[in-house]
Amino acid sequence: MRTQPYPKLQKLIALSAIIFLLSGCTQDATPEPTEPQSNAWSGQVLEVNPETSTFKVRAKDSEAIEVEVFQGDAMVYKRGDYIRGTLQTSPHYRLESIWPANPITERILKDRNEQLRRDTVARGLKAFRGVGEYTPLFALYNQDAALMTPERWRGRRVVLNFVFTRCTIPTMCPASTARMARLQREAKKEGLSDLQLATITFDPQHDTPGILKYYAVSRGIDNTNYDFLTGPHSTVQDVLKQFGILVQPEDGTLDHTMATLIIDGQGKIRYRKDGSRWSVEEFIDQLKKIEPIS
Repeated sequence: MRTQPYPKLQKLIALSAIIFLLSGCTQDATPEPTEPQSNAWSGQVLEVNPETSTFKVRAKDSEAIEVEVFQGDAMVYKRGDYIRGTLQTSPHYRLESIWPANPITERILKDRNEQLRRDTVARGLKAFRGVGEYTPLFALYNQDAALMTPERWRGRRVVLNFVFTRCTIPTMCPASTARMARLQREAKKEGLSDLQLATITFDPQHDTPGILKYYAVSRGIDNTNYDFLTGPHSTVQDVLKQFGILVQPEDGTLDHTMATLIIDGQGKIRYRKDGSRWSVEEFIDQLKKIEPIS
């Protein structure tokens, strides 16, 4: 009677084959992770719960749904507002990149900024507006989703600068914002009651009104006379070009120049400081040189 050689080895090989097959079956049975489902959405806010950062919303001809929103959006929008954004439906409802969608306001925004586009093209290489020239006319949203235009600043002394909320270089945007907040406090002490501060974002595709609201609140900024502005990407690009600000995407962030301007009550640029280094005392002195419009 013949015996099989190496019987223990054969059993080990057979057992290994069984384990391999079973593990293969287990892997096949595990579902692949699915990508979050998202699509463009627009509709009306029915309820706002700031404590849970949720909205109850309804699109046209659809049932109402509850959606999670960014904390800043829950500070900005209220019952009855029309909004648009990106609705993520998996694993749960979440509305992101929220913008105002009031038809009347959007028409004003579109008409005004089409004029800005024509003006920027017509000016060509001379689009830059320096000291002594008037500011361009445009329309943007502030941190409360209210429509803002330079005409709203008429009769007030204005300090204008540019940042983006995702900037992480301490000596750039964060320092500039902190300096603007200090300027606001010092100007109040000096009795400059007609001062208006404004910051325009470099990054409107990310910096929605809700993002700007959270940025201001988290830094303890008083928005009584300080607006953070954002809007359509093409409009912001035209505004930056006319104010002589350069922006270049690089390595997942934005490389940019910086400038802080003083604008008088008639809309004329009276002072400009390029770069990120300027002092509050310097700007207080420059503001005092401008006669207020009574």
